[in-house]
Amino acid sequence: MRTRIKGASTGDAVEIVIPIDPVNEQVVIAAALVDDATRAKLLPLIPRPSTFHAPEHRAIWSGIRELAARKLGFDLATLQQVGVEESAIRYAAQIAEIRPDVPENLDYHVRALFWDERRSRATTGPVAALLDALKNPREDPSRVRSLAEAVGEFFKGSVGGGQYLEDGADLVRRQAEEIERRCEGQAVYPFGINGLDNFIDETLDVPKRRLIPGAAPKMVTIVTGLSGSGKSVLVARMALELARQERRVLFAPWEPGTGMTIELLAALSLGLSRADLMTGRLTADQRAEHRARMDAISQYVTFFRNPFWAETNDKPSNARNLDLIQSHILDSGCDVFIADLFERCIVDDNPSEEKRVLFRMQAMTERLGIHSILTAQQRLKDIEQRPDKRPTREGVKGSGAWTEIADNMIGVHRPAHWKRVADTTIEAIILKQRYGAWPLAVEFDFDPVFGAISGGRSIAYDVTAGDSDESVEFLSAGKRPGKKRKGDG
Repeated sequence: MRTRIKGASTGDAVEIVIPIDPVNEQVVIAAALVDDATRAKLLPLIPRPSTFHAPEHRAIWSGIRELAARKLGFDLATLQQVGVEESAIRYAAQIAEIRPDVPENLDYHVRALFWDERRSRATTGPVAALLDALKNPREDPSRVRSLAEAVGEFFKGSVGGGQYLEDGADLVRRQAEEIERRCEGQAVYPFGINGLDNFIDETLDVPKRRLIPGAAPKMVTIVTGLSGSGKSVLVARMALELARQERRVLFAPWEPGTGMTIELLAALSLGLSRADLMTGRLTADQRAEHRARMDAISQYVTFFRNPFWAETNDKPSNARNLDLIQSHILDSGCDVFIADLFERCIVDDNPSEEKRVLFRMQAMTERLGIHSILTAQQRLKDIEQRPDKRPTREGVKGSGAWTEIADNMIGVHRPAHWKRVADTTIEAIILKQRYGAWPLAVEFDFDPVFGAISGGRSIAYDVTAGDSDESVEFLSAGKRPGKKRKGDG
């Protein structure tokens, strides 16, 4: 390996050659290729492809990690499907044939791999900084001494440290591949609700994306509203439509309960009256059809009952509850996690503790490569005091972290709760969208008997902060922020 370090004073380059033994890398790669248990052990231990120096080793390890992230079965053919070049696939087959068994001294090779990485990283980290300072005659001596101490501390550090430092080339490669997928139409993640995912551009008469990128992996959607606003029906519809896209859903209906929720999903799917279902006015054929549909839904939607207020010998804590959530996400193999209501898992709701819980849930979502949909209540007193009863970001119960972690925030409003009007519409207010236009509003036709949501259309939305005299900015694609602007872009 060769690293060129440019001096601060003269601009001259110093070339440092660090010899790396490729055999350690080859042994580790081969062990991961030939044994599932070993691969599962090595994946969390070696999070960065840049730990390897040989380009083909980096490519293979990157592909192995991508398969694990997508929860795909491992074989060489599938490696090629996630972008590993054919030459690297052939090389992988060769080393797997040469080394068909996991060596007893694999731990030695792993330690040697980490030590090689640390030696090479020193040339672009503390050693590079020290050499740069030494070459500068105007450098403060105290800084030179500090850098020299840093070199010693660097080599005292744990082998395999610095696991959160990105390798520049690998980062660029991953992001370029993501952009390619978007351009090819592969990185499209709809919720499956017409009018929420897309809208009609009247100038072109073609559908355009409203939620960008929607229910994408590693992102969080917050759905908020008052009790009875329709947020549980909306997330149930999302669960049903995501399952129809063959995305595996882990549904944690901690407020309505698992039994009532699978019953609701099947009723929504079949167009059955919820009133008839609750009062037992179904024919024998309808009951059989409903049971068959619940069975079909359970193939894609796994249900997670509320364990957080059960009597146990363990002392309840936020950390314990999040560990429990993570283990169930992993056990279910889900692509999407839905928690209704998420606050039910929070034991200590002190604002700083709640913030820590929400940030950890966001980090878990990103690390596990899932999409999380979390429902949250609005403060009733806050809404009662405002002329406009629609939900706001500021009205979410609890800390401001709910808004901070949200990639999408959708407020659900049912006008008939506050006005003497027919209960035939429900509104979804896009209160935040990290990568798209907001705020904006979508109105749906709503049938409370059947729980049907359809016909999403843009509606005028007067953007004000809690409906006070103080206006907030309206962000719309292709428009500069302004005040008291109506419409939804």
